[in-house]
Amino acid sequence: SHSEVSPQKPTAARDVQAGLPNLSQGTMADISRSLEQLVSISDQRVKIEQYKTALTGYLSAPADTASLQAFVEHVAGEAVPLSVSRVVLLELAQKLPSLPAAQRKTIGLHVIDRTAARATSFEEAVSTIREHIAGVYEEEEEWSEAARMLSAIPLDSGIRQLSNDYKVEKYIKIAMLFLQDDESVNAEQCINKASLLLDAETTDPAHML
Repeated sequence: SHSEVSPQKPTAARDVQAGLPNLSQGTMADISRSLEQLVSISDQRVKIEQYKTALTGYLSAPADTASLQAFVEHVAGEAVPLSVSRVVLLELAQKLPSLPAAQRKTIGLHVIDRTAARATSFEEAVSTIREHIAGVYEEEEEWSEAARMLSAIPLDSGIRQLSNDYKVEKYIKIAMLFLQDDESVNAEQCINKASLLLDAETTDPAHML
């Protein structure tokens, strides 16, 4: 869990960082070399902190789309341990709103694409990213696209503990988006799912005390 990673001592992080090129300013070759150096760090806490430092560099304005995409491909690749990539991609997901809308969508879709083969391993990060991309589609008034992006968020996988209230709220949100584009059949399916959850709550003895 990313919450269990405690910050490394600044001196150790500085010593590692001192040997790296300026990540946000380098050529693609520099970036590739920099990322390879991060792979070789043996201390996992230091490695995670250095990836986060690199990510901050890539996100600093003006963020470079190609560099961010290269970073995502590297982090989602087999060379980076899942225990590291899961934390780093969740960090990216949480910071995605700092990017302009078009870039937010491009980078977010790139993460979804690159993690598709191991989607369950990155469920929290990808679900967060889908929320952000859906928000961009809403701003563009692409209602059905927003609805489909939210519909792809797993609500019953068991990997994340989600309350019924959260699920109901999400289904209603998706239904409202579909209705904006007159997709009544899809909207009705979402409303039915929400109704089943609400029925389950009202018939649960724990909710009748």
